[in-house]
Amino acid sequence: CTRGDKCIEPKINDEKVKFTCRSNSAFEIRKAEGEPWIEPTEFDCYNDKMRAISRSEKAKGESLTLFSGIFRCRELRKCIMKKYFDAAQCDKSKICAEPDRSTLQCAPGYNLEYKSVETSPWTKAPNVVCEKNRFVLKDGADSRDEIPLSFRCVLEKKCDLKHYYFQDLCDQDDICQEPTSFPSLSCPSGMSLR
Repeated sequence: CTRGDKCIEPKINDEKVKFTCRSNSAFEIRKAEGEPWIEPTEFDCYNDKMRAISRSEKAKGESLTLFSGIFRCRELRKCIMKKYFDAAQCDKSKICAEPDRSTLQCAPGYNLEYKSVETSPWTKAPNVVCEKNRFVLKDGADSRDEIPLSFRCVLEKKCDLKHYYFQDLCDQDDICQEPTSFPSLSCPSGMSLR
C-alpha cells in the first residue's frame, strides 16, 4: 500500500462471486506487477480464476479477461491535494510546487505531473477532476483507468541557466563553475561543458 494509504483485504459477498469493500474504500486491481492500479468496472471469479474489465476495455466492447495480478481495498484519500503531494519526491534538478488545492491546477510556467505506479517516472497529467471523492484523470470526456497516486507541479525549463546548473550535483572530486549565459554557453579556459 502506498505512502499515506490504508489497505485491507476485500471480502467475498453473499453470492461468493464478487469482492466488496467498505463504502469508504475503493476496490482496485493491478493486472501485473509494475502496472498501474485500476478500479475495475466489473470483477468476478470464474472457475477459481479472477476476471476483470476496466472502464476503457468495456467501452471498446471487450469482455472480462483473466488476470494474475493482485487486488486490494484502499481507503479513499478523498480529493485532498496535500495527501497526494510530497515535496520530498522532487529531486534536486527540479523546482516543484504543490498543485492548487481548489482548482487542481499549477501556477503559470509549471506543468502538472502524476504517478500511477510508485516506481514509474513522472508523467504530464491530462485534465484532473474530483469525482466521487477521488481524483480522476480525464482525456476530454473519457476517464482514464489508472488511479493517480501522487501529483506535483514542475517548473518548465526554459533557456534560463539557473534551471540547469546545480552546484550541489558537482562530483566531490570535481571543480565546477556556472557557464557563461546565453546566447552561447562557454566555460573558462581549462574547463569543459558537461
